[in-house]
Amino acid sequence: MNTQPDLTKSQLFLDDTWVADQQRLQRRWYPAEVYPEPLLRPDMPWEGTDLIFYGTVFRLDGVYRMYYSTFNPNQPSLVCVAESEDGLRWQRPIVGTIEYCGSRDNNIVMSGIVHPSVMHEPDDTAAPFKLIWQKGGAIRGATSRDGYRWTPLPEPLLSPVGDVQNILFRKVDGQYVLLLKPHHGRQRYGARSVGITRSPDFHRFPPFDTLLKPDLVDGPEVEYYGMTAFPYADLFLGLLWRYNGIPDFIDIVLGWSHDLRQWHWPVPRAAFIGPTYYWNQRWSSSSSAPPIPVGNQLRFYFGGRTGAHTHVKQGPIQYGVVGMATITEDRFVSLSAGVQDGELITKPLTWPGGDLLLNASTTRHHDGYPLDGGGALFVEVLDESEQPIAGFAGPDRAEFIGNAPSRHLIGPAPLRWPGDRRLAELTGQRIRLAFTLRDAHLFSFRAST
Repeated sequence: MNTQPDLTKSQLFLDDTWVADQQRLQRRWYPAEVYPEPLLRPDMPWEGTDLIFYGTVFRLDGVYRMYYSTFNPNQPSLVCVAESEDGLRWQRPIVGTIEYCGSRDNNIVMSGIVHPSVMHEPDDTAAPFKLIWQKGGAIRGATSRDGYRWTPLPEPLLSPVGDVQNILFRKVDGQYVLLLKPHHGRQRYGARSVGITRSPDFHRFPPFDTLLKPDLVDGPEVEYYGMTAFPYADLFLGLLWRYNGIPDFIDIVLGWSHDLRQWHWPVPRAAFIGPTYYWNQRWSSSSSAPPIPVGNQLRFYFGGRTGAHTHVKQGPIQYGVVGMATITEDRFVSLSAGVQDGELITKPLTWPGGDLLLNASTTRHHDGYPLDGGGALFVEVLDESEQPIAGFAGPDRAEFIGNAPSRHLIGPAPLRWPGDRRLAELTGQRIRLAFTLRDAHLFSFRAST
């Protein structure tokens, strides 16, 4: 059986899936860039001082939609909706269903609920919007036709559970997938952990399995507070909410999985979104939906707070907002070379057709100006036994120069060999790709068709 990944999707270098041999290369990880100002602040009377973003942001028919909840002491938590044309400037639509202080002129869609996670399932015409939340140690659910007026389901979806849960924004193999905080995590493992459960019908979920708990790479004060996950390329990416007990703050770590069961993390385990500005200095929590692509950038919406657990209970008034972080598509990790030539030979692959597209940079600094180069990247094609293929190797190797994609150049770069030869000529053949890099960075490759 052919188990080759889908080469028409980006092949990242998160692990050694494609690495047969290498020399003088280093795997480098990159954090997202946090936009300096919050996008949504607690400006309305019913929002208090703290927007709790265990929520969701997605784009529907060209309009961005956000679900978030509020924390206003001595008042019920509220689920609210906001909308935007560009994903940067947000408005609160008048929903008119929930009364607050004698008026329905507000953006509240549900009351008495915290930690909402929303998915959109367009194929379900009767109830395309689905929402989960935790109350009384159980996960509850609701459905909606328009995402504004919700009908709670009569029975809990799962019980008992902890206080954080996220539903994958798209079904996986025909099943709804929940990632949740087990109620027994601290008692069984000495730390909070992450569980997983699946259901075909969104009415009842079986008992969860423990998916993740802190390991020997984590410090003794680290706990796993929650996680969101989403398909990306031909695998899954996860955003783990890492609770650091000393000092008390929560950041976000990027991980990946090929099957949603076995998860992997960068070494060293640095934050993908960490404390950056005053408004997320103590707490960051990610949207339950995938990042939204805009041009060649991926937008990650997340919640930021000025206080963590000890601050909530003992400290000053907490301030909570919704912010955004971005990264160029596929640029989570690179294989990078310095001033000496580095080499990579891939494992054998069957070329599916089309051009070879590279996400790469020949600037010494991967985010440098595209013309401030000086580096080099060459590609040769070998057969399965690592012998050069005529016309695609040696003096006929292909050269890549530049930075694509970047903030200035949209899309990966199609590669050509001398004589305007394309890799499409080798469609269906078993080959290896051999890369030579100097002051260059290789982020991903894929086939154009």
